[in-house]
Amino acid sequence: MVERLKVLKGEYDGRHDYWTKESLPVAIADLILKQSYAPALAFYDVAFKELIPAATAQNKEAVVAAMAKLKQHYDTHLNAINRLVEATNKHSAQVETEAAQDTNTSSAIAFAFLVLFVLVGAVFSRLICISITKPLRQAIEITESVAKGDFTTHIQIEHEDEIADLLTALQNMVTSLSSTLSL
Repeated sequence: MVERLKVLKGEYDGRHDYWTKESLPVAIADLILKQSYAPALAFYDVAFKELIPAATAQNKEAVVAAMAKLKQHYDTHLNAINRLVEATNKHSAQVETEAAQDTNTSSAIAFAFLVLFVLVGAVFSRLICISITKPLRQAIEITESVAKGDFTTHIQIEHEDEIADLLTALQNMVTSLSSTLSL
């Protein structure tokens, strides 16, 4: 029994040392490091200094008195541990709520960026479409004018790309047809 109590005390001291090094909320630290610790120390003190000597001496009255003290310290310790459980449950609920709020905020920001990128993409797509369709419409208008016999149409070329090459070829065709028909 003495060896088992020494092992339990050593394990308890190890856990207590661990929690003293952790960054805990103030209320939780107070419960685990002070309010539950003092009765635990008193429990082990009574066990080693009163219960074990009384049991070794087979002094029943001293054993009963020591057991009463142990129960009192144990109950005080248990009460502090129960309050600790309540406090940690509240803290966990608060952390979960904050995490959910952070997640919602992050999701909203991500959605806003997604909408922004889609809008920017749509604007750039529209600009690209306009840069392609405007010269093509101009080419269609020129070919329709030429088909009607109007060779006075002048093509305004604003870019240097494949569509500009097409417009240049159309301008050359109009010029060539105009000079051929004027002969």
